[in-house]
Amino acid sequence: MMRHGDNEVDPDFARYGIWQPQSSLTLAGVAKLSLISEEYFNGMGFEICLHSPMVRTKETGMIILPNSDWIEEPLLGPKNITDLDLIYKKNHPNNLSDIEKLLPGFCGHVQKRVISVVEGSVSELTANQKAIIIGHEPSLTLTLSTFVQKYNAYVKLLEKGSICVLMFTDNNIFYEFKELSLE
Repeated sequence: MMRHGDNEVDPDFARYGIWQPQSSLTLAGVAKLSLISEEYFNGMGFEICLHSPMVRTKETGMIILPNSDWIEEPLLGPKNITDLDLIYKKNHPNNLSDIEKLLPGFCGHVQKRVISVVEGSVSELTANQKAIIIGHEPSLTLTLSTFVQKYNAYVKLLEKGSICVLMFTDNNIFYEFKELSLE
Protein backbone atom coordinates (compact mmCIF):
# COMPACT_ATOMS: atom_id res chain seq x y z
CA MET A 1 0.00 0.00 0.00
CA MET A 2 1.23 3.46 -0.83
CA ARG A 3 -0.02 6.97 -0.27
CA HIS A 4 0.06 9.24 -3.32
CA GLY A 5 2.79 11.87 -3.68
CA ASP A 6 2.60 15.54 -2.74
CA ASN A 7 -0.24 17.22 -4.60
CA GLU A 8 -1.23 20.75 -5.57
CA VAL A 9 -3.28 22.76 -3.14
CA ASP A 10 -6.63 23.28 -4.81
CA PRO A 11 -8.96 26.22 -4.07
CA ASP A 12 -11.15 24.22 -1.68
CA PHE A 13 -8.11 23.18 0.34
CA ALA A 14 -6.83 26.75 0.55
CA ARG A 15 -10.26 27.96 1.65
CA TYR A 16 -11.71 25.15 3.72
CA GLY A 17 -9.14 22.66 4.94
CA ILE A 18 -7.98 19.20 4.04
CA TRP A 19 -10.48 18.06 1.39
CA GLN A 20 -8.90 18.03 -2.10
CA PRO A 21 -11.07 16.39 -4.74
CA GLN A 22 -8.98 16.21 -7.92
CA SER A 23 -5.59 17.85 -7.54
CA SER A 24 -2.45 16.84 -9.45
CA LEU A 25 1.04 16.21 -8.11
CA THR A 26 3.42 19.09 -7.49
CA LEU A 27 6.85 19.25 -9.14
CA ALA A 28 8.37 18.44 -5.74
CA GLY A 29 5.98 15.48 -5.44
CA VAL A 30 7.04 14.19 -8.87
CA ALA A 31 10.71 14.55 -7.93
CA LYS A 32 10.25 12.66 -4.65
CA LEU A 33 8.32 9.88 -6.40
CA SER A 34 11.03 9.61 -9.06
CA LEU A 35 13.55 9.06 -6.27
CA ILE A 36 11.27 6.49 -4.61
CA SER A 37 10.93 4.74 -7.97
CA GLU A 38 14.70 4.52 -8.42
CA GLU A 39 15.43 3.55 -4.82
CA TYR A 40 12.64 1.08 -4.20
CA PHE A 41 10.67 0.06 -7.27
CA ASN A 42 13.50 -0.25 -9.84
CA GLY A 43 13.21 -3.66 -11.49
CA MET A 44 10.18 -4.73 -9.46
CA GLY A 45 7.11 -6.22 -11.04
CA PHE A 46 3.58 -6.34 -9.68
CA GLU A 47 0.81 -8.61 -10.85
CA ILE A 48 -1.90 -6.25 -9.57
CA CYS A 49 -1.54 -2.44 -9.71
CA LEU A 50 -4.51 -0.46 -8.38
CA HIS A 51 -5.08 3.25 -7.83
CA SER A 52 -8.06 5.28 -6.66
CA PRO A 53 -10.12 7.32 -9.14
CA MET A 54 -8.25 10.47 -8.11
CA VAL A 55 -5.76 12.03 -10.53
CA ARG A 56 -2.89 12.15 -8.03
CA THR A 57 -2.95 8.39 -7.40
CA LYS A 58 -2.86 7.59 -11.10
CA GLU A 59 0.01 10.06 -11.57
CA THR A 60 1.85 8.45 -8.64
CA GLY A 61 1.52 5.00 -10.20
CA MET A 62 2.70 6.15 -13.60
CA ILE A 63 5.83 7.66 -12.04
CA ILE A 64 6.83 4.79 -9.77
CA LEU A 65 5.94 1.96 -12.17
CA PRO A 66 5.50 3.52 -15.64
CA ASN A 67 5.38 0.22 -17.53
CA SER A 68 2.73 -1.41 -15.36
CA ASP A 69 -0.91 -1.95 -16.20
CA TRP A 70 -2.70 0.31 -13.73
CA ILE A 71 -6.35 -0.28 -12.91
CA GLU A 72 -8.62 2.37 -11.41
CA GLU A 73 -10.38 0.91 -8.35
CA PRO A 74 -13.46 2.94 -7.34
CA LEU A 75 -13.52 1.46 -3.83
CA LEU A 76 -10.22 3.23 -3.06
CA GLY A 77 -11.77 6.66 -3.59
CA PRO A 78 -14.32 8.48 -1.48
CA LYS A 79 -17.84 7.15 -2.00
CA ASN A 80 -19.59 10.18 -0.64
CA ILE A 81 -17.79 13.06 -2.37
CA THR A 82 -20.90 15.23 -2.14
CA ASP A 83 -21.14 14.67 1.63
CA LEU A 84 -17.45 15.39 2.12
CA ASP A 85 -17.65 18.49 -0.03
CA LEU A 86 -20.57 19.80 2.02
CA ILE A 87 -19.03 19.17 5.42
CA TYR A 88 -15.73 20.80 4.43
CA LYS A 89 -17.40 23.88 2.99
CA LYS A 90 -19.89 24.32 5.83
CA ASN A 91 -18.28 22.85 8.95
CA HIS A 92 -14.51 23.05 8.40
CA PRO A 93 -13.49 19.81 10.17
CA ASN A 94 -9.89 19.76 11.37
CA ASN A 95 -9.39 16.07 11.93
CA LEU A 96 -10.86 12.60 11.53
CA SER A 97 -12.85 12.82 14.77
CA ASP A 98 -14.62 15.93 13.42
CA ILE A 99 -15.45 14.12 10.17
CA GLU A 100 -16.77 11.10 12.06
CA LYS A 101 -19.04 13.36 14.14
CA LEU A 102 -20.44 14.97 10.99
CA LEU A 103 -20.67 11.71 9.00
CA PRO A 104 -21.26 8.93 11.57
CA GLY A 105 -19.86 5.60 10.41
CA PHE A 106 -17.55 7.25 7.87
CA CYS A 107 -14.37 5.61 9.20
CA GLY A 108 -15.83 2.12 9.49
CA HIS A 109 -17.29 2.34 6.01
CA VAL A 110 -14.02 3.55 4.46
CA GLN A 111 -12.05 0.88 6.31
CA LYS A 112 -14.33 -1.94 5.11
CA ARG A 113 -14.13 -0.77 1.49
CA VAL A 114 -10.33 -0.60 1.39
CA ILE A 115 -9.90 -3.87 3.31
CA SER A 116 -12.15 -5.53 0.72
CA VAL A 117 -9.76 -4.30 -2.01
CA VAL A 118 -6.71 -5.60 -0.08
CA GLU A 119 -8.31 -8.97 0.60
CA GLY A 120 -9.57 -9.28 -2.98
CA SER A 121 -6.11 -8.51 -4.35
CA VAL A 122 -4.40 -10.94 -1.99
CA SER A 123 -6.84 -13.72 -2.92
CA GLU A 124 -5.95 -13.30 -6.62
CA LEU A 125 -2.22 -13.69 -6.05
CA THR A 126 -0.22 -16.89 -5.99
CA ALA A 127 3.06 -17.53 -4.15
CA ASN A 128 5.66 -14.76 -4.54
CA GLN A 129 3.33 -12.49 -6.50
CA LYS A 130 2.81 -8.87 -5.48
CA ALA A 131 0.11 -6.23 -5.60
CA ILE A 132 0.40 -2.48 -5.11
CA ILE A 133 -2.45 -0.25 -4.03
CA ILE A 134 -2.13 3.55 -4.16
CA GLY A 135 -4.67 5.44 -2.11
CA HIS A 136 -5.38 8.20 0.35
CA GLU A 137 -5.62 9.01 3.99
CA PRO A 138 -7.35 8.28 6.28
CA SER A 139 -8.34 5.08 4.46
CA LEU A 140 -4.80 3.66 4.35
CA THR A 141 -4.13 4.13 8.07
CA LEU A 142 -7.61 2.86 8.94
CA THR A 143 -6.85 -0.27 6.89
CA LEU A 144 -3.36 -0.69 8.36
CA SER A 145 -4.86 -0.55 11.85
CA THR A 146 -6.71 -3.78 11.04
CA PHE A 147 -3.40 -5.59 10.59
CA VAL A 148 -0.89 -3.57 12.64
CA GLN A 149 -1.75 -2.36 16.16
CA LYS A 150 0.50 0.74 16.14
CA TYR A 151 -1.50 2.48 13.40
CA ASN A 152 -4.30 4.80 14.46
CA ALA A 153 -5.77 7.24 11.93
CA TYR A 154 -7.08 9.37 14.79
CA VAL A 155 -3.53 10.02 15.99
CA LYS A 156 -1.27 10.19 12.93
CA LEU A 157 -1.73 9.71 9.19
CA LEU A 158 0.83 8.34 6.74
CA GLU A 159 3.06 10.90 5.06
CA LYS A 160 2.54 11.45 1.35
CA GLY A 161 4.62 8.97 -0.65
CA SER A 162 4.81 6.51 2.29
CA ILE A 163 5.01 2.84 1.41
CA CYS A 164 3.69 0.12 3.70
CA VAL A 165 4.29 -3.51 2.83
CA LEU A 166 1.83 -6.11 4.08
CA MET A 167 2.88 -9.72 3.67
CA PHE A 168 0.46 -12.63 3.59
CA THR A 169 0.92 -16.41 3.62
CA ASP A 170 -0.17 -18.57 0.70
CA ASN A 171 -3.42 -19.04 2.67
CA ASN A 172 -4.03 -15.25 2.65
CA ILE A 173 -3.19 -14.82 6.32
CA PHE A 174 -1.38 -11.61 7.29
CA TYR A 175 2.01 -12.32 8.86
CA GLU A 176 4.39 -9.38 8.52
CA PHE A 177 4.54 -5.62 8.05
CA LYS A 178 7.28 -3.19 6.96
CA GLU A 179 7.19 0.55 6.48
CA LEU A 180 9.68 1.75 3.89
CA SER A 181 11.23 5.18 3.97
CA LEU A 182 13.92 7.02 2.01
CA GLU A 183 14.75 9.27 4.95
